[in-house]
Amino acid sequence: MLSQEDTRDALGVVGYEVWMLNVATRHFTLAQSLGYTALENLALECFALHARTLYEFFFKNSSGGYIRVGDLLSAGHPLKKPPRFSEHMAKMNNQLAHITRARLLYNRDPKNKAWQLDEVLDNLRNAVSEFKRLARERGLNVDRIPDVADGMGG
Repeated sequence: MLSQEDTRDALGVVGYEVWMLNVATRHFTLAQSLGYTALENLALECFALHARTLYEFFFKNSSGGYIRVGDLLSAGHPLKKPPRFSEHMAKMNNQLAHITRARLLYNRDPKNKAWQLDEVLDNLRNAVSEFKRLARERGLNVDRIPDVADGMGG
């Protein structure tokens, strides 16, 4: 069980992760519209990092020093994993792992470059909404956690 201080601080970090996911989403969409490949790559990696962090927080069991949703809701278990959870996690991991054999194989197949960004966003939008509802029921202040922004638009 987390202390009140740890709970408050953890909720702030969850809010930061959602905020950064939203920033990455906006910058990815902007970069695509401008045809600015370097910014698009930067935003995609930022998106993958924060989406993966949130997927792990919401959908994985507690382990090691990581704080998961079950730690904050006293439920001891994560939210229900969305369809294609493992596929999305593998995609995020491969996007972030650069000098690995897995990344070399990932880069060779154009099918690997196709992302389901809107699907990931929808999964996280639903998870954030459900988490905020459950947290409020337990008297937690989730005012610093924004909603997940609308889709990537591309």
